[in-house]
Amino acid sequence: MLWQNLPFIGLSVLVAASFLTMLTQRLWAAGAALEAERREARRQAMQDALTALPNRLQFEAHLTRDLREWRPAAPIALLMLDLDRFKDVNDTLGHAVGDRLLRDVAKRLAPEMSDGAILARFGGDEFAMYLPNVLDPAAIEAFAGNIIKVLKVPFDVDGLTLEVGGSIGYA
Repeated sequence: MLWQNLPFIGLSVLVAASFLTMLTQRLWAAGAALEAERREARRQAMQDALTALPNRLQFEAHLTRDLREWRPAAPIALLMLDLDRFKDVNDTLGHAVGDRLLRDVAKRLAPEMSDGAILARFGGDEFAMYLPNVLDPAAIEAFAGNIIKVLKVPFDVDGLTLEVGGSIGYA
């Protein structure tokens, strides 16, 4: 009787093995997709969607990490920037123009950051900057002055010339 049913048993084992292989592959693919989605969600949670700059959460995480390792010989500077006349742009020209202006501001400020420095968008028209290893307070003031100077150059957004400035504070 065993020899009679051996082909059916073999076929059943083969079908079961195929099913388990397919199920394992699907579970593996689902796990990989879930992990990719988790990484993407984490990236989105740490990045400003409009400018692709770090957001407040990422900025604070970086700052917290560096403050744990802080040494008096390696002071840091924190700067907060608020765009001047940005509300007027949004109110008169619309949020789409305001969004493009914010992206242009981010692109213009990013090259001004030195190695290890972080430029982040906190929301609205607020940006934060973190400068590590700044020993000379005059260097912070010069950096802040340069940021203000960079923002004084008019922006060309969709053929419109927009003049915004910035107010900056630092510690």
